[in-house]
Amino acid sequence: MNEPELKLILQEGEGLETEFSKTLIDNYENTFAFLKQHLRLEYEITGYGPRQEIPEIPYEALKEALINALIHRDYFEDRFGVFVEIFDDRVEIINYGKLLFNRRELGKISMPRNPLLFDLFYRLNLIEKVGSGIKRIKKQIKERGLKVKFETNEFFRITFYKPETKLGEKLGENQTKILLLIKEKNTIPILELAQKIGISTTAIENNIAKLKEKKLLKRIGPDKGGHWETR
Repeated sequence: MNEPELKLILQEGEGLETEFSKTLIDNYENTFAFLKQHLRLEYEITGYGPRQEIPEIPYEALKEALINALIHRDYFEDRFGVFVEIFDDRVEIINYGKLLFNRRELGKISMPRNPLLFDLFYRLNLIEKVGSGIKRIKKQIKERGLKVKFETNEFFRITFYKPETKLGEKLGENQTKILLLIKEKNTIPILELAQKIGISTTAIENNIAKLKEKKLLKRIGPDKGGHWETR
């Protein structure tokens, strides 16, 4: 069996591409951390309670899909690994390998392609029982009022569709951080924003452009010597 490489492609904003080729569990943990870093959060405050962070796609559903891809991949075909692709409107998790049962039984039964890998994740308490992952994905997505699509051919693809939002309705985590930093220092340069938030200057510029479109941020004066105004 080949080493379980995992490839991630970020199409949104940065055009980032990276690969993980460590142990199976390392790949799982690193990929999930990557997803959390690049997906937006909504913020909700109820009464006087603490702020709640709500990911645009439920983390548990993403975990289930990622584990599904890793344990059901056909490792005898070494031309294709597991792919995770993040777009503006969706996230796709793809693995090579046909279903081992009828498509109509998806979510009702499961036949692990790699029983040893299934047992590994089960012993680590990352899987509850055979055949329960697809059900949990559907349940979590339905509870959030989102959409998910399953495609089965030579590849197994799960597509999570991000919520549709109107300009000015919701802010992502990085946009919120940008506004907070600018309120503290309205002359802060883009490079300093990138360093403090931990993303590229290109990503900062893309987020600033979106904040300007939402009329939440305005630049007064030139890049040097000017300042920011927030709404």
